[in-house]
Amino acid sequence: SLIGTANGNWVTSYQEFGRSPLVLGYNSSSTFAKALQSRPWYNVVTQSGFRLGRTDPATDPKGVLAVDALTGVALSYNVPSLAPLATSTSNVFAETSLVGELQAGQLDAGFFYRVEALAANLKTVPLVGTGLYAKYTIALLKNAPNSAAAKAFISFMLGKAGRAILKSNGIAPIVPATSFNS
Repeated sequence: SLIGTANGNWVTSYQEFGRSPLVLGYNSSSTFAKALQSRPWYNVVTQSGFRLGRTDPATDPKGVLAVDALTGVALSYNVPSLAPLATSTSNVFAETSLVGELQAGQLDAGFFYRVEALAANLKTVPLVGTGLYAKYTIALLKNAPNSAAAKAFISFMLGKAGRAILKSNGIAPIVPATSFNS
């Protein structure tokens, strides 16, 4: 939305430099914690009494991915009981409160990006059967007040030291970063 004449030509290209997979973060005190560690996530979240949280797909891309995970796995693995979880609104929480609801024990699990689950010290299981992730991009804006510093930051982020920091914080670096030009 920043590329092109109609959008002010603020950006002429950008680079995708990392991805963070969508995971299921769970409360380690949940009665379902052991099951999540030993069985496929989609078999556990459909159990009676399981409290699963997600964000709103109308306002949050992570909510869209959570719905995709639920509906895709429902079809691919023949688990029709997942589909109602994708359309229910009773399990939708604001992005700012989802971690707190999980940590307080109000939820058994929720959908998170790995980077945010690590930051919140959440236990996670991979979403087997999905391959969904957040994309991280970087660009130099036209008329940046300090373009030299911006270029140095971009070089750092795409370099070895920046990639190491990203990796240690739950973002899988793309090496080399993928460029997209207008």
